[in-house]
Amino acid sequence: GNINFTALLSDEALQVAKEVRIIEAVPSLPGVGVEDMGLTEFERQKILGYAPIEADGSFRVNVPADKSLTLNVVDSKRRSFKVKENWLQVRPGENRTCNGCHSPRRGDPQRLAADALALQRTPSVLTPPNVAVISYNSHIQTIFDDKCISCHSVSNPDGPAANLDLSGEQSGTGFPISYSQLLADNMMGSEWVVPGESRQSYLIERIFGEELRASQSLPASDPDNHANLLTDAERERVVEWIDLGAQFSNEDTISNPGRRNLDEEVFEASIQPILLARCGGCHVAGGSSNYVLTGDTEDGDFNTTAARVNVTT
Repeated sequence: GNINFTALLSDEALQVAKEVRIIEAVPSLPGVGVEDMGLTEFERQKILGYAPIEADGSFRVNVPADKSLTLNVVDSKRRSFKVKENWLQVRPGENRTCNGCHSPRRGDPQRLAADALALQRTPSVLTPPNVAVISYNSHIQTIFDDKCISCHSVSNPDGPAANLDLSGEQSGTGFPISYSQLLADNMMGSEWVVPGESRQSYLIERIFGEELRASQSLPASDPDNHANLLTDAERERVVEWIDLGAQFSNEDTISNPGRRNLDEEVFEASIQPILLARCGGCHVAGGSSNYVLTGDTEDGDFNTTAARVNVTT
């Protein structure tokens, strides 16, 4: 529906959008496969910084030129309301503005851009994040190891609490057990973690002790209240990881050290001939599988095969 801007501007309790998070795409380099990135459908991303949002919901900020950028609008605890699903670019010196506040596809904007409070001041300078590039093992698993696995692991005599194992040992997918369980080995995630949507993720509701938009409600009485279990910085890190797409790695280099030890010359001499002879008839472009063999080794069959290898098993 339409926004009552008079009410919005006069009532701070309604001004729930507090900051904008500016995000840059992390390009995929040769040799980096889907199993290096993670289980979700998101591309890898990194946080450039945060900027304030005005009382009317507007913002104005300087961003770097010639980069693929996107943004999240976040609340006071930096939890995103909605992930923007397209990329923006600006050239040096270019200004980009909206026509006005969100409105139906037909009709005038509800509030003209010219009336935006942010345009009445100079642009904000991005506040850098505490961690720009989030890697699951370095920034999320370490939190679980420190605060969670005493209950959420097989070491618990009663079994993992809530049937959620947050231990860091590698699972059959080649990812940590915690990562596989939180995402249910599914690119769309689970009720615990909805990639790109921290406010819809039950994990976030539990660590904040706050009802948001998750499909599961918090227990009426919770003897194991998690609201004070993590520090503010730790909770923010988990939020950012989910909002960026809950990928395993947002780094631009191969993060799985075992993958580096796969030998392309051995593959070309001994493995590729077997695959082409036994599998190549079905695994072709346009076939029923997304595993495609082309006969091309360099940047082709080796990478697509290595992306499907669990180097621990």
